[in-house]
Amino acid sequence: MKKVSIIIISFLLLVFISGCMQVAQVNEKLIIQAMGVDLSDEEYIITVQALDVESAGGKDLVAAKKVKIFKARGYSIQDAMVNIKSQSGGKPIYSQAILLIMGEEIAKSGVGVFIDFFIRNYDFSPGVNVLVARGKACDILTTKIDEKIITAEKLASISKEGMDANNSVNSNMGQFIGDVKCENRGAIAGYIMSEELDEKNALVVDKIAFFNGDKLVGVLDPEESKGYLFIKGKSFGISDLVYSPDFLDITYTASNSKSKIKVYLQEDKLSVSIDMNVSLYVSESNVGVNCESDSSNIESLVSDRIKDLAKKAIKKSIIDNKTDIFGFSCRFLKFNFQYVKENDLDLVEMLQDAEYNIKVKTKLVSAKSY
Repeated sequence: MKKVSIIIISFLLLVFISGCMQVAQVNEKLIIQAMGVDLSDEEYIITVQALDVESAGGKDLVAAKKVKIFKARGYSIQDAMVNIKSQSGGKPIYSQAILLIMGEEIAKSGVGVFIDFFIRNYDFSPGVNVLVARGKACDILTTKIDEKIITAEKLASISKEGMDANNSVNSNMGQFIGDVKCENRGAIAGYIMSEELDEKNALVVDKIAFFNGDKLVGVLDPEESKGYLFIKGKSFGISDLVYSPDFLDITYTASNSKSKIKVYLQEDKLSVSIDMNVSLYVSESNVGVNCESDSSNIESLVSDRIKDLAKKAIKKSIIDNKTDIFGFSCRFLKFNFQYVKENDLDLVEMLQDAEYNIKVKTKLVSAKSY
């Protein structure tokens, strides 16, 4: 009996010591949720949002939703992260990161150098969300609402709710890096900024930042961003206004969207055909609108509106900034690679002079109250 008691006590001690060691190991780690990268005076400024292990009180760390902010400078990201490690006393763990935010200055100067850091750190998930901040990334990661820092989880949620839709721009690390490295396709990322709404600070993602190579060259405004999403067939849930001399403003919401794109050569000139089919709801709260008797008129108005949004997106990215974010070049290359190579063609330059034939067919599927 005495021997059994000794075995039981020894086992309990072993479990207790093992638990303490696990807690100690967690306390020695810096579990990163989000990183912000800024550039100032030729130095990188890294802002890290990490789980607050100490205040979690034994609870699940992610469920506790408490975070700490660390900020450091360095002439490289590696140097800055060494300084972050010294501040926190923990070894950086990147595997649970869900968000990377780039400041506007570093995005404009070129992201190629610092992107290599994330490529080499294989612990980073390719699914990490990528955003560009208006101004500084550190300002976004340290934004407080009701005296509480907005967590990376909430920031990622805000980016998904942008564009008034479920199909906001969700550019992940793997996709972003691939597009930056691609010669024929511009990379995109959600554009996050702080605005004052109802006398309170709010973070908004309703614009799209786009890159030529590794440099930020422009930002699509909310209307141009909607045009981009319609062209890409990702407009589910987008709400928009259309103006008419016959009605007051009509609010419509895209419920389903498909886009068929063809890029072909016609008499040594590129032609781009974009056929969109959009199902939509119109709010019953629109004054003076009868969805049944006015359906044809409404469909025509919305078709013209979507066509106009698409033209604005093409003008801003391709014509004004010589950047193809739609993948038109890649579509042409897929079937004409040898022809492009033999004639040394600049496809994006050709897209600037291309003929765009945009057709939009809309169908009012039902009325819906909001």
